[in-house]
Amino acid sequence: MKVKEKRIDEGRLSLDMLIGLSIFLFAFIFIGQFLPSVFADARSEISVFAEAYKVSVLLTEDPGRWINRANTSEKGFHWESEWYKDNISFRPGLARVGRAGFISLNKLMEFKNATLHYGGSYANDTWIRDVFGLDSPSNSYHVNISLLIPYSTSYNQYYSRNNSGQNVLTIGPPIPNKKVSRYERLVNLPVYSDFIQHYANLPNNVNYRINSTFPLGGALLIVRNTSNIHAQCWVEVRVNLTNTTSLNSTYETVYELGDRVGSTCDITNLTGIYPLTRELNEGYEEVYENFTQTYNELPDNQSVVVRIKNLNCTFALSNVGEIIGDLSSNEARIVSKLVVTVWEG
Repeated sequence: MKVKEKRIDEGRLSLDMLIGLSIFLFAFIFIGQFLPSVFADARSEISVFAEAYKVSVLLTEDPGRWINRANTSEKGFHWESEWYKDNISFRPGLARVGRAGFISLNKLMEFKNATLHYGGSYANDTWIRDVFGLDSPSNSYHVNISLLIPYSTSYNQYYSRNNSGQNVLTIGPPIPNKKVSRYERLVNLPVYSDFIQHYANLPNNVNYRINSTFPLGGALLIVRNTSNIHAQCWVEVRVNLTNTTSLNSTYETVYELGDRVGSTCDITNLTGIYPLTRELNEGYEEVYENFTQTYNELPDNQSVVVRIKNLNCTFALSNVGEIIGDLSSNEARIVSKLVVTVWEG
């Protein structure tokens, strides 16, 4: 009877299997330690964005609330006329009552006044963080609330400015060069005289020059009628740049309307409202580049020139925002961006 000999390599693991198992265990431990930090960053980013969204909604879609702590039956939406009185608790909102997205100028002004009163300066966001619940035992945030022209981007921010050159709304510390969460809301402002840089009813046959700064918040041309249907009618809009020392000057035509060849005026196809903001801003960038390359110097005077032939028009500019609608109607408004930026601090 033969006895089967036992192989000396039975019950042993190969070297390849040991190496593979070691690599798997190492990768498993590494991923187990790495994943929590990945999700922690994601949770943090989501949390900051949620705070920016919350503040933007409360400001633009809600009129705010107030209540008299001494008599709780006294309460309402018009906190802007009550916040400075005794025993009043309030939470600000900028929207007109029943009109989400339409900003009340009184609420906007009193929001700035309350910030200055409780914070001491517009750059101090302590009161803003408290009133909108941005501070907690586990997290602390900073916030910047600004009104920008629609032409702005996240990399090029242009503040809405009134006719005195002051920012319409800028509250909170400067935005740092770090990871932030930014939420934009388009808002409607009333056509307040301090928000319209230039407004003119232009008769036929006129060259109208407006000194301005770029980029523009809004530009609007309204063609109303003609004085003679049996003559040419047209409009030309230019951007003109000049250096007042050297007297070097250049211009670019950014918009043309009408017919310079015919002998009649087809007014039915010309009357209407023409937004020109993008044409003027993009035209300015092109003519600025041409000016600096041609003359090797910078212009110190910028203007918009409107040339009109045989048409009655209205022309308006704004440094606050886009002009929407006929300014002679009650439905006209100015559209700007309300931007809420939040970051951990």
